[in-house]
Amino acid sequence: VADIRTTDSIISAIDCSPYKNKLDALIPGCSYLTDIAAQAAEHYGLFSIGYQAAYRARYKDETRKAFENAGLLNAKFAAVTNFNEAKEAANKIGYPVIVKPTNCDGSQNVTYVQNENALRDVFTKFQDFKTTYHNFAVRRIFLVEEYVIGPEFSVEIFMVQGKPIFASVTEKFTTEPPCFAELAHVVPTSIHRSEVPALIECAEKAMRAVGLLNAPRSLSEKSFSHT
Repeated sequence: VADIRTTDSIISAIDCSPYKNKLDALIPGCSYLTDIAAQAAEHYGLFSIGYQAAYRARYKDETRKAFENAGLLNAKFAAVTNFNEAKEAANKIGYPVIVKPTNCDGSQNVTYVQNENALRDVFTKFQDFKTTYHNFAVRRIFLVEEYVIGPEFSVEIFMVQGKPIFASVTEKFTTEPPCFAELAHVVPTSIHRSEVPALIECAEKAMRAVGLLNAPRSLSEKSFSHT
């Protein structure tokens, strides 16, 4: 038995089990465990996507920084820890903005914010937001991001040795702000076929920027050509 929220606990449980030295791989049961499983896999010398890559992919602020460092087209963003920092960032980026926790899944507490009063309400709410759906501690780092207008897509891609062996573009249909609930997916995209190569190329560059050279992933993108 292990507390799956810490790498040390997982390693200790494995060391005390009959499976020590008999493992072929460690597979995270959910996305919250991606970096933890990768770190444990490195400890045992098992093949994995790598802890640093998993860390950059797991935490949204680190993903944004990786894209920025690689010179990729990136929404304006700022990592913040409190309302005052968020207010400064939002004023610089320009309303409306998207505010989100950096280590939550399922769009938990991702919020469309149109003005300073609404931003203050979000950070008041964040004061009591301590644990995620899966009972992981919420990082006290939050993202303030530019709200990008345009058609939304996801690119499902599988990289092997830094090259894609599979890629598919899904067109998404959502409700209007503030909820953006997904209503339908079209696979493959039927309307924006001419944009598919560029969307896949963007996904490839994003995977390399984060360091996911041997991994599958689904990435969300928006087409700036329609803004």
